[in-house]
Amino acid sequence: MLPCFVCNGHAEEAMKFYENVLNGRIVFLKKEEAGTIDYGIVDVAGELMCFSDKPHYSTEITNTVEINLDVESKKEFETLLNQLSQYGKVIECGYQNDGTMQRAIVVDQFKLLWAINYH
Repeated sequence: MLPCFVCNGHAEEAMKFYENVLNGRIVFLKKEEAGTIDYGIVDVAGELMCFSDKPHYSTEITNTVEINLDVESKKEFETLLNQLSQYGKVIECGYQNDGTMQRAIVVDQFKLLWAINYH
């Protein structure tokens, strides 16, 4: 299964954002004559994310799917939290007994819902 996010004119911007924030790599990009993205793929540590500016009917990315990211360090957790929420919103952030962050739920600028987990 390959999730494909319909971005209504913002696919290339979203792909570059996730390529940067998630240390991914754009591995495929097919543009329409008008410059919109027909189909693009970002590889994030072997996991593929597809983006498109199609279909051209009225819709937007919704946060009905949660993308989980498990990280190995507090620094990576905080970096992802800051980058994903910079133009988005932190929905919740849980703490362990010693006060370190454990889980954050974020809606980013493209309205994708992320759960960042640090164990």
